[in-house]
Amino acid sequence: MIGPQLSCIYSDDIRHEINGKITLVGCYGPVMYVPEFPFKLDKLGISFNLRMPIEFEITEPTSIEVLVNDEPMMGSLLDLDNKQDYPNHDLGEVTERYLAGAFMLQGLEFNEPTLIMLTAKVNGKQYPGTKLRILQHVGDDSPE
Repeated sequence: MIGPQLSCIYSDDIRHEINGKITLVGCYGPVMYVPEFPFKLDKLGISFNLRMPIEFEITEPTSIEVLVNDEPMMGSLLDLDNKQDYPNHDLGEVTERYLAGAFMLQGLEFNEPTLIMLTAKVNGKQYPGTKLRILQHVGDDSPE
């Protein structure tokens, strides 16, 4: 790992259980197919993980931003004092910094094919995360 890496999972719901478990309900791959546009979506959960090498020096505030068709929708500063450092199991030493979080977007309406993605801003540089494309399904067969 050279620099920060942002991964995301998009789902219909994110549930936080009493025992600390997180359940993602109705996860999407790279595409969400909708029957037609406009399309209303009650909610969309986005779970994210930001990982970086422990030696990666952070000199500016770090933030996560949700982009819809490359336009900012919402964002949040990350609390780097609340990070978790994970040891490399082979060497027994701390090699990564790991931050996790989630967004729950509500009351969305899509009028056309749409691209949703998260980006992490670390030291002024943008690191893109996993993307979700929202497309209209065309044809007789429903995607499974």
